[in-house]
Amino acid sequence: MQEKKISQTLLLLAEALEQLALIIAREEGENIAGTPKELEVLSGKRKSGNKSKPASYSREEIRRKFKKGFIKNWLLEKDITVGKGIDTLKVDKKLYEVADYLADHYLELEDFYKQLKRHQGLKKDFVFKTPRRSVLYIRKWVMMLFQNKIIDAYKFLDNEHIDVDIKQIHDATWFIQGFWLEIFLRSELAQLMRAYLPYIKTFDILAQAHLVFPGDFSSEIDLLLMLNDKVYWFECKSGNIGEYYKKFKKEKHLMKLPMNHSFLVMPDMDANRDLAVKKQAEMTPLHADNIDKELKKHIFDKLSPNATR
Repeated sequence: MQEKKISQTLLLLAEALEQLALIIAREEGENIAGTPKELEVLSGKRKSGNKSKPASYSREEIRRKFKKGFIKNWLLEKDITVGKGIDTLKVDKKLYEVADYLADHYLELEDFYKQLKRHQGLKKDFVFKTPRRSVLYIRKWVMMLFQNKIIDAYKFLDNEHIDVDIKQIHDATWFIQGFWLEIFLRSELAQLMRAYLPYIKTFDILAQAHLVFPGDFSSEIDLLLMLNDKVYWFECKSGNIGEYYKKFKKEKHLMKLPMNHSFLVMPDMDANRDLAVKKQAEMTPLHADNIDKELKKHIFDKLSPNATR
């Protein structure tokens, strides 16, 4: 049995779930790669900071619900083929925490993040003056970025100014330019799937995949999720998204998905931008700073009227 590299599979929730059978085989003595984080979430370990005692589910119970290949067949029915997966940077628990912290404190970190993103694109170091209300949040996040090798170095020049040295590697650029939002989304989906697992009869996930549509139009999608034979599509954007509306609308129509099954995930709420997402992309906006409630409202609470909140 071929062992998949953790660097290629750890972050992909779809790949994590496909490893269920392999993990069971490993317990029977075969040499298989370690358990991915998302699978640990589904099978019993809880997210740091979650004080409620979670229910525990066996890998066999999860495996019975996993309908591998459903989404690929669903796409084929629409003459859409799935190409090779897209390689992603290696992600561990600490990097998930970096993404979670940015999502949880985006209001305080927004100005700094936008400057970091801009200068990462320019490959240019910079000095940032921190607003008083944000200084503690920015200092903590900068240290987290350094510990995870997303920035090369930093120095607190005084109580207000931070000197940041940009990391000149592809992985850092990928994370800062927006991949952090995909990491955050997958983490949240995994937590909710575990919480609502009694109401999930079947599931399948396809993430970071290259799709070829009719007419040789191709595109990379962030995530497709199937729950109880219903498919949901997620795209994540952390910057200027206006240029993507037309593209997303085309993909949505080719996949024949309704608006309430098509989601555009953004860091925070903006009324004008949300309206444009609905009208021009014909998608439902989701926001990182409120995504738990929004995912429950649009998807998970509909699995059962009596589902545990």
